[in-house]
Amino acid sequence: MKKRVKAFDVILGAAMLLISMTAIYPLYYIYINSVSGGAYVGANEVIFYPKGFTTYAYSIVFQNATIVRSFVNSVFYTVVGTLLSVALTALCAYPLSRKDLYGKRIFIGIILFTMFFNGGIIPLFLTVTDLHIYNTIWAILLPSCVSVYNVIVMRTFFQSISWELTESAYIDGANDWVIF
Repeated sequence: MKKRVKAFDVILGAAMLLISMTAIYPLYYIYINSVSGGAYVGANEVIFYPKGFTTYAYSIVFQNATIVRSFVNSVFYTVVGTLLSVALTALCAYPLSRKDLYGKRIFIGIILFTMFFNGGIIPLFLTVTDLHIYNTIWAILLPSCVSVYNVIVMRTFFQSISWELTESAYIDGANDWVIF
């Protein structure tokens, strides 16, 4: 029995290695082509390792101000969008996790309704236009910053924290913001 399990582990490990290589090799191939000399790439001589190592392609790409600006924008939208999304999701989920929220079921029902039925792209465009944020960074950040699914996940996390801890904090003089 023990040899069967080991043989299975070896076969499974080999299969996982093969699957991983089929996913990783195309990315590696693009990289080795980007750092290889143009003559070697044109002659299809680059397969497993770079030939005629050069960073000329990268110097050409990074001389283009549009590429650099696009990279900076990507980093900005990722960082600011993530921070904004986490903050607003937490601000929405925390009250919904509280036992003493009046109308809690109604709010959860409204939020869940928007998860299943959204307006679509035309109402989104009209909203962005009416808010006068068209052609601004906020047109990218604001419409997608709160995900109903993430609100539900975060609300479940907040509910897993013992209610006695909240009561203890109230007794010690904490308010809702401090507890949050």
